[in-house]
Amino acid sequence: MKKLILVILLFSIAGCATTSAINMKRVVAESTQLSNNQNINIINIPSHGALGDSLAVAADGGANAKAARETIEKLSNAGGGTLIITSTNPELAKVNIISALKGIDSKKTNIFLIYAGTEKYSDEVRKAAEDKGMQYGFVEAYRK
Repeated sequence: MKKLILVILLFSIAGCATTSAINMKRVVAESTQLSNNQNINIINIPSHGALGDSLAVAADGGANAKAARETIEKLSNAGGGTLIITSTNPELAKVNIISALKGIDSKKTNIFLIYAGTEKYSDEVRKAAEDKGMQYGFVEAYRK
């Protein structure tokens, strides 16, 4: 039993080493250059280590995707704006964005969505955003 607990603990801690720090000041500065909108909202999806993130990815983001969807709806209903979504785990951000957008029924042409992550997932996020009528921007989140 002790070995099982140790393995689980090590597996969860190992995920912390696979995430990258984000310079939010730079991300926001670059995002404001992409979008002229002054109404900027930021969602930073927390990483919970390799095991937690794997479970969240398998669940299509779960509660974080629901929160992102609700933020998009509120922002759209308030006249629109810019939404920056990021995470120290780029795949986690991607999954949450795509899942959130799947749950939106109408076009959100007054939303500028910025994925602050890695270029590896940018095209997938762009397609999902543009399918909902959103403008799209990308910022490399992990560059120093």
